[in-house]
Amino acid sequence: MWTVTNENMVSEARYKDLLESLPHIVFELDLKGRFTFANNNAFKIFGYSENDLLNILDVSDIIAGTDLDRARKDFRMLLAGRKIISTEYIANKKDGSTFPLIVFPEVVKRRGRALGVIGIAIDLTDQKQLQNTARSIILQTAQIQEEERKRIARDLHDDIGQSLAALSLQIDAMTRGKFTLSPDIAERLRWFKARTDSILEKLRRFCWRLRPEALEQLGFIPALELLVVETNSETEINTRVRIMGSEYRLASETELVLFRIAQEALSNVRVHSKATDAVLAIRYKEDMVRMTIRDNGIGFIVPDMISNLPITDDLGLINMHERARMLGGVFRIKSEPGRGTTVTVQFRNKV
Repeated sequence: MWTVTNENMVSEARYKDLLESLPHIVFELDLKGRFTFANNNAFKIFGYSENDLLNILDVSDIIAGTDLDRARKDFRMLLAGRKIISTEYIANKKDGSTFPLIVFPEVVKRRGRALGVIGIAIDLTDQKQLQNTARSIILQTAQIQEEERKRIARDLHDDIGQSLAALSLQIDAMTRGKFTLSPDIAERLRWFKARTDSILEKLRRFCWRLRPEALEQLGFIPALELLVVETNSETEINTRVRIMGSEYRLASETELVLFRIAQEALSNVRVHSKATDAVLAIRYKEDMVRMTIRDNGIGFIVPDMISNLPITDDLGLINMHERARMLGGVFRIKSEPGRGTTVTVQFRNKV
């Protein structure tokens, strides 16, 4: 009996040493959500002491009020048998400050009965700071790109565009003036005017794609409708716009990102899909907006991760994914050979 007891004590000591050696928070909760164990890292990070633990410290002391109801719901679901791989919360320190953490929980059972929950939690403060820094850099880069697009569009319109317009007027004046022109010369001038007007129209479309003035002047939905009109004018693809829910304005940077993704997706439909029909749908809900571009084209094999696409990325999927991610959006693409493609991007409403 002494030997068995002694072995159990040694085993328990080794187990505790192992938990203390881990670089993260380790904890145990009873069936009421009260802490029955926490390693030294937990005490260091949260600022509590072992005496606090003995004085019935529970989940409500640790999880911030904004996430507390969700944490309690997760706890109940765990004890009811639902598997939760990981979940993120905002946590409270003893001094009142907060920080983000991710929790990996597991139910402790004996003979099929739940005894409590054991878990590992990781402080995400540094990771979140890196993500915020990276997102800030991406946003600044995107803003610089947009400003450069505006400058190029303005220069093209004011310089080359005005010159082409003046040239077209001069050619028209020559064909309608007092000059007597031979039929051959008159026909050549008409051809030159038609070509000049065609180039001018293409230049105007190019400038519009670089600088979507309709987005600033008319709003998000009218800009999308003009984009679809342009797509229909350039192809035989029947492209439609569907608006669901009550429209409201989003943050300007969100609307711009959605518009750019719609541009890229419809360009793919036009160039690559061989589709006959496409739909650009916007669904407004109180807390989010979702944009979907769906076609009935040839489709393609989508990699497991967008980052696994080749650097060339002819479809611009990485660009669309990064544009959405930099503002906290969710980007998804679904496609199969012969079954068309669906691009979905979703943002929470922050306005």
